[in-house]
Amino acid sequence: MNIKQICDCWILISIFCLSGCRTENTKENLLIGSLTEMVPKNLQASNLFDGVTFTALETTDSCLIGNIDQIKKRNNCFYVQADRRDLLVFDHKGSFVRRIGQIGHGPGEYAILSDFEVDEKNIYLMGLKKIYVYTLAGDFEHEIPLTINARSLRFAGENILTFVLGEKGENVVCVIDRKGHVREGVLKMNETLRLARPLPLVNWGDHKLLFHQGYSNDLLMYDAQSGQFMPMRILDHHRAMSIQENEKMEREGREINKYPGFIFDGLSSSATLLAFGCVENGEKVRLYVADEAKRTYISFPLDRLIDDVTFTSGFFLNYFMLCNSSEERFISYIEPYVLEEALSSTAAKADSEFYPLLWEIIDSIKSEESNPIIVEFKFNM
Repeated sequence: MNIKQICDCWILISIFCLSGCRTENTKENLLIGSLTEMVPKNLQASNLFDGVTFTALETTDSCLIGNIDQIKKRNNCFYVQADRRDLLVFDHKGSFVRRIGQIGHGPGEYAILSDFEVDEKNIYLMGLKKIYVYTLAGDFEHEIPLTINARSLRFAGENILTFVLGEKGENVVCVIDRKGHVREGVLKMNETLRLARPLPLVNWGDHKLLFHQGYSNDLLMYDAQSGQFMPMRILDHHRAMSIQENEKMEREGREINKYPGFIFDGLSSSATLLAFGCVENGEKVRLYVADEAKRTYISFPLDRLIDDVTFTSGFFLNYFMLCNSSEERFISYIEPYVLEEALSSTAAKADSEFYPLLWEIIDSIKSEESNPIIVEFKFNM
């Protein structure tokens, strides 16, 4: 996998300064440094993955998907955000259910869709200084006006945690209530953030959320139960890029992927696991998967991974590009034409249990312009 491709695809965000928080190098605020490593037996995807399923999304003129921004699985349905404007819902079998909202300026209409969340009763769409609330059936209920220019949202107990794209000196991470009132804000924006896309907030366990600060070793953790923020680091390693080094490189216009040490990105999670990529010396790419409940983690170099599940080179690239989340598993996707080409060139591996299944899926797709195939999987920890 080309390291420049990965770094170009990963979401770039600038650096912040957290005031009033501890930064001591203690075991309590280390993500991976406080866990025990489990070495994978082999690096075949069929050994590393568990519970793999494939779902071909229905393709019609009314549900043709453009450039995918993110995919979430909630309430046994797939919610697909595309082109910063569309939110489409498919059931667990891939059948198209409905489109949520529409572009416009009337009640329940939005000019842009930057993020969304779903709970047991409602769908929340993040627009321009508004959150639009719909029922699961797609009926518009009400708007939540905002005084901040929020770009992403995650539920945090009774409140909502947001990423804010504001002016220099304003808080970047804010806690708001369900009426849109700002309860607390932390992390001051710097000048370079205005050129970056907002990095999503990632769930970590039952009641914690993580905010990754740039490509650095630094995280901000929010505990929804206690309502407290705490700084964290990913690794306890002197070559892991600090937030200060990341900020200096941004300020000097130097390429982050040439940092002579460890940089991090691609943070995502399932219900129980957290995964992210680590690039060493701008060359070696490793994937880390952490299980906080078991206090363990695995890591492995991506260039040594043998994909005998999808047989494609773009599977993990799509995984890193998207802000995906699922109720139980990780999510990626494959374009049907890419999968067909990969299967046609790997006939020697036809003994794989996934090979005939994938051909069956390809043969069932009738349209030349087809929606992607969703791949769900767990890591075998």
